[in-house]
Amino acid sequence: MRGLIKKFICNICLLQYMAAQFYVEPLENLISILQRYGFTRIQAEIFIQLTKFGPCSVGTLAKALKTNRMNVFRNIKRMESIGLVEATLGRPIKYAAVPIDKALNTIISAAKNVVSEMEGRFPAVIEAFSKVLQQQPSEQSFYVRFRVHSGRRNIYTVMARMLKNSRREVLLLTTPNDLICLSFFGLEDILKGCRGRGVEIKILTNVADEKIANRLMGYIKDAVVRHADFQIKTRMLIVDERETLTSLIVEDSMDLESPADSGFWNDSPQYAQSLKTFFDLIWSHSSDLPVLLQYLSAGSVPEKTVTFNDPNEYVRYFMQMIGRAGGEVLIIAKRLGDIPMLEDFIRFAERAKSRGVNVKVITCLGEDFSGNNEIFGVAEVRHSDIKCNFDMVLVDRKENLLRFPFTFEEAGVSLTQCLWSNNATFSQFLSEVFMELWAKAVDSSIRLMELKFRRAVKELPEVLKPLVEGHGWTLEMPAKMEGASKLRHMFDLALKYNGSPSQVVVGDVFTGAGDIRLASIAIHIKAQDVKASRKFILSPKVDWLGAEDRDLIKSYGIDLIEGLETEEISKKIMDIIKQ
Repeated sequence: MRGLIKKFICNICLLQYMAAQFYVEPLENLISILQRYGFTRIQAEIFIQLTKFGPCSVGTLAKALKTNRMNVFRNIKRMESIGLVEATLGRPIKYAAVPIDKALNTIISAAKNVVSEMEGRFPAVIEAFSKVLQQQPSEQSFYVRFRVHSGRRNIYTVMARMLKNSRREVLLLTTPNDLICLSFFGLEDILKGCRGRGVEIKILTNVADEKIANRLMGYIKDAVVRHADFQIKTRMLIVDERETLTSLIVEDSMDLESPADSGFWNDSPQYAQSLKTFFDLIWSHSSDLPVLLQYLSAGSVPEKTVTFNDPNEYVRYFMQMIGRAGGEVLIIAKRLGDIPMLEDFIRFAERAKSRGVNVKVITCLGEDFSGNNEIFGVAEVRHSDIKCNFDMVLVDRKENLLRFPFTFEEAGVSLTQCLWSNNATFSQFLSEVFMELWAKAVDSSIRLMELKFRRAVKELPEVLKPLVEGHGWTLEMPAKMEGASKLRHMFDLALKYNGSPSQVVVGDVFTGAGDIRLASIAIHIKAQDVKASRKFILSPKVDWLGAEDRDLIKSYGIDLIEGLETEEISKKIMDIIKQ
């Protein structure tokens, strides 16, 4: 009996496996066929998925294919660019596969164009190869040599040989100490000979102070010497893009006989070109030695710009700038919470304030802000509703730090780009922009009062309604009323006496934003049209209004009610309706 059961279970498993293969094998065959037409595997899977299930978003495809969103996003954008899929309108964006016959015709047409181009270039390629084959290849063309050298004097000897054989270009990156030690070996005379043959010479190093800069000035007669901020003690010599000598770690002593120094020499053109690309990248962000010396002599820092996207690096730059501040720190932040490490910043700002540094912050104090923050004790804070999608720090109008968050919505990826610069012109421009915004921003004390007033008005129905109902009145907040002109008017609140419908009291709220004169004229005209017996304006502080504004309001017969607490405002409204 057990044997029969076991055989039955085996048969069931075999049937399940055969059924799975029945569905899997055709799909794999279809993927294989599409790959022959130039699809990658993931592109074939995407095309089949879209054909089978219709338009899908990147996220849905990633989930169905069990791969990451960026992989799907990159491939589907490539497919869209060659006309295999089409994007549809909507959020999120969905992609649909074009009909298979159209897709294959597109691929075949592109392939035919490539073949036509290859056929057109056939004679030119044959001619070019004929010219190359007429030249006799040297023995060195068939292999690359390399050697490891130990001991500083041996390395300097190899470098001297490479320089003396140079014909077109010499690129040298090394430490200041190594350059000074090379001068004892006679590098300046060797470079003079190179220069005499018309060889272009570039030297990169990292100069720490004025004394070292002066010692290296002897090289500028025959070479272009530049300073770059690289902290690695390394050596790199590239000659004519055909041979190199590299020392990953330089033993940075001044001893010509140091046995600890070592270097790797090779004559691979590919390796030389890779190193040259690296050298050129650093060279493009470097500054001339004579210019650097002028800055160092004046006690200032050379101007430069650094870009990065590491959040931790942003925090480091931010805190260092606050620590360096000598007179002024200007900050723009979308929210106070966007200031990095806010508690630590408050401590840094407190120390800066004790040094006489003036810290100014422009931010948006939203409706949810409670006002309980220590930053008001160490910085001048102003509120602005400006919609700026960046954060900015300026120190002493000499250096600035910017942070730009941005999102690739289609890929669902959020990134941050940061920029630090000590360019004086750029910093001065940003300072002027800041002061323009500062002049238009609202003092934090006024903004906090406004927020408190808004909360009090929001809670007003809960407190005021039972009070007025106890005296036979009905509260509507907000209220819409039809006037004699048949126009419907909006009021922030209205009170109607149940015993006499003609007794109506209306009111509007003025937070301080806008023109109080226009607000006064508006409520006066609306109140006349609905035949209101009394009208009033709620405001956080009457002192905010000028004498002329108060006189205008009084001339229209409008009551002014000020207050920051719900109970206080409710009591003053009750005093009006009791009259």
